[in-house]
Parts: sequence; structure tokens; C-alpha cells
Amino acid sequence: PMEEAAPRAAPLQRLGPALRAVLGCDPKALRRAIDLRAAGDGGASSGGGKSVKMARELTDALDDIAAFLAADVAEDTDSRAAAAYPAVDPMLEHVVRPANGGVAAGIDATAKSKKVALRIVAWLLAPSPRGAGDECAARVGAALARRCAPPTPKRTRLAACIALHHAAVTLVDGLPPSCSPDAIAPGLLATAAEAGEGDAPTRLQAEAADALLALTARLAVVDHRALWRALPHLRAVTDSVGGWWPAACRAPRIAAREARTRLRRVEDTGDAEAWSRALASAWMDWAPLLAVRGGLDGISGEVP
Repeated sequence: PMEEAAPRAAPLQRLGPALRAVLGCDPKALRRAIDLRAAGDGGASSGGGKSVKMARELTDALDDIAAFLAADVAEDTDSRAAAAYPAVDPMLEHVVRPANGGVAAGIDATAKSKKVALRIVAWLLAPSPRGAGDECAARVGAALARRCAPPTPKRTRLAACIALHHAAVTLVDGLPPSCSPDAIAPGLLATAAEAGEGDAPTRLQAEAADALLALTARLAVVDHRALWRALPHLRAVTDSVGGWWPAACRAPRIAAREARTRLRRVEDTGDAEAWSRALASAWMDWAPLLAVRGGLDGISGEVP
């Protein structure tokens, strides 16, 4: 057992300082460090000023987070998710602050640290060479799939939904397979279906539905055949959201009714080759109209 633990011991020791370094930095400095890392330049070619030193330190911290997430673990999904929790959970605490406002990963949770945390999660989910690597993306995606689903505590679920939504809007090339609708939708739909105190959805329900709408809207842009395979999830989220809008909100109610009708029609044809592009094009229009809290305007493009 000691020999098995050894490969992860050093990365785990470096994870805490690395998280404190990135969560406490300025969002612009983090963006620069991510750009430098993607270019294979830790800052050494840029001189020796204060900003260069900061870029080197942040690039090293990003490397340490990636090294932790790439350390050897069993390859089943549960193990991949569990292996990522020590890196993912502190970031989620900055996305939605603890009830006492407190400290996460040794850093005060602030609006700035929330922005940084969302940016790091998106970076961890991004494909190479822009992101941390495919294995990191697989493990972080698996962790978020677990964290957005019951019985995870509501605060953590809310943060996971917000992080997934942000990543779907940000990552123009799409999310990793670990964030596919089949992997993510069951947890999001279960959260969206939880009973609220009244007819209106809770913030958690709304964020769960919007996260799934964002993920599938991005899929419409990058892979219309995969979106076709997600048809049952599209129908489920449309049914959930359509019933939330009051009668005065005509546009989303009409969009939900039209979407349900069209989804049933194309599903009955069973002809993905003939209909998948049309479905993707239509879903890019419907998803922003159905989103309860909005924010899907950043997802756009031509269906390939």
C-alpha cells in the first residue's frame, strides 16, 4: 500500500500551495500564465520583471495542479472522480462561498477568486494543448458529473452547475467526453426535478437546467451527431423548464412548446443523417430562449 501511495504523495504535497497561489492571484495574471503555458513558455523569454516572476510562479502552480490530476489512479469513472476531488472541491468553494463566508484552500472567498476558480475549471476541462491535458479533463469532468448530482450537498451542486455552465460557454471546441450528456444529464435532471418551496424553481434547479442547456447548445455547435444521441435529455430538460415559466412569459413558453413538438417529430423519424444538422441548428435557437437565468448568448457558430 505504501508503494502504491508513493506516486501521488509528492503531487498531493504540492497541490495545496498551488491552489493557494492560483486562487489568490489576479484573473488577468492567471490568463497570462495559461497563455504562456499553452505556448510552452513559463515566462523565461520575457525578461525578469515582477509580472514575469508572477507568470513563472503561476505557471508552476498550474503544472503542479495538472501533475496531481494526472497521477496514477484506477481507471474506472468512480476512481477518476474521487482522484479529482482534492483539486476540484476547493475551487467549487470559491464559486459558491461557504455559508459562513469563510476561507477555502487558505484563501478568502471573494468575487475575484470566484472568477479565477471558474477560469481554472474551464482550463482543466479544455483539450490539449490549451488545457491541462486529456487525463486531467477526464478526471475533472467525472468529478463535476458526481458533484452536480444528488446526494451531493446543495451548495456544492450549485457551484458545480455554475462551473459547467461557464465551461460550456467558454470552451469553443467543446467539453471532454466525461462531460457528455449521457454522463452529466442524469445528475443535472435529477437536481432540476427536486421539489422547491413553490411553483417557481429554486436557484439550484434553474442552474442545473441552464447547465444542461449550455452543454447541449455547445454540443450543437461542435458535434451535431452527438446532440442527436442526446435527444432524450433534450426532451427531459425542455419538459422541466417549460413548466416553470409563468403565463406572462410568452417567448420561453412558446419556445418550449415548439421544441417539444419538433423534438418528438424528429425522434419519430429515427433518421440521424437527415435530421441531426437541422436539430442542432434549431437547438442553438431554442436553448438560449429556454435558459432560466440566461447567459447562453456566448455559444454561437455554424453547425458543421
